[in-house]
Amino acid sequence: TSVSESELQHLRQLVRAKSGLKCDNFNDMQLLQEKIRYAVNEYLSIQTLSRFFGLTKTEFNPASYTLLVLARYSGYHSFEELQQLSTNTDHNSSLPVIRLLTALFSESGECKTAEEKLVSITRNVHGLIEHDDQLAEEVYKYMSSVSFGREYFFEKLVHIDALDRSYGEALQYYLMHATTNEQRFFGCSLLCFRYMLTNDHRNFNHYYAAVQDFTPDEVSTFRPFVAGRYPALILYAQLVNRDPSILHRNIDTAIAMLKEPGTGFPYDIYYVSEALILLQEFEIAFRLLNRYRQVKTIPDADEGYIAQLELFRIFSGFFAGALHPSRQRAQISGLRSNAFNIFCTDYFSVFLYLLQIRYESNGGARVLHSRISHLVNKTGFIQLYTLVNSIEHVGVSAASAFINGN
Repeated sequence: TSVSESELQHLRQLVRAKSGLKCDNFNDMQLLQEKIRYAVNEYLSIQTLSRFFGLTKTEFNPASYTLLVLARYSGYHSFEELQQLSTNTDHNSSLPVIRLLTALFSESGECKTAEEKLVSITRNVHGLIEHDDQLAEEVYKYMSSVSFGREYFFEKLVHIDALDRSYGEALQYYLMHATTNEQRFFGCSLLCFRYMLTNDHRNFNHYYAAVQDFTPDEVSTFRPFVAGRYPALILYAQLVNRDPSILHRNIDTAIAMLKEPGTGFPYDIYYVSEALILLQEFEIAFRLLNRYRQVKTIPDADEGYIAQLELFRIFSGFFAGALHPSRQRAQISGLRSNAFNIFCTDYFSVFLYLLQIRYESNGGARVLHSRISHLVNKTGFIQLYTLVNSIEHVGVSAASAFINGN
């Protein structure tokens, strides 16, 4: 098939935008295969999709049938139509109309409410700009200046995986245009999270000083997903500054600030448990999460957050040696990276692989180690290396119990 690399790259971007997937791992290939079959009633093998996105090396261009199916999935009648429209589009423009329209409205028609459609459109734009740094900067810069953009591009879809890239950089613009104290706290607390994960002491302490200007009474008036990070900030500071003499005092302070769970998702418990795991305080995290496990029954709770909360519960329980050996394998095997929110799949996959590696063969363990290193380097979250390296020792007794129990 006669096709240029720029045309293939364009089609890859369109498929990513349409599917809402990053298409950089085999789990995504399985999901994409299902989405294509559902949307256009055509079949492409996992191997074909992996070759198209470069996960599997090949010296050949994709077959005509592959290009036809992917073009139809992206909203075109044929790959030739896509080529023709692309030729007539000004490629020097930073935001080509064809790419924008395709990204905006892919799959939004399947949403039931106007709110779901707005979130879907925003998610599709995220998928488009993720692989174009210049475009991402332009979009984020504009969206930070308008109320709609701040709400949907920053607050409702927190892009954890890009926290040390485009999304994290754009938080500076968000703070420049923040109009409320809640927005200022949201931006500063997320930057604290970023610089804790990247082990940047100077920038962390700068934004940590900024959040100290907010009183607990004021923060309690903020929306739960914003206010929930407040008690975890104390533990972020512990992770960065590493003062063992005040570790348990800080843990007690953070836990004392938690509220009894109501009808919504317990963001404060979620964030504090996450920080406790990063501090390797697995037993405390497990007790906290097990105590509030009824969160799984909350109506209308985000499924991604529920999956991530359950991952933290199993992770902390495993390395605390608190999970029943006969049920460990089933619980760990039941976790799937495609259940996580799409904008934090890389981050949570590190925790998932650290669990899965415990019952892999030597060859499988090496593959997972390689994936972990790739994801830590990709996200820039070098704080995770501290957890990864320490867990080889911390998890020995738990891993032994796991193996002996099966």
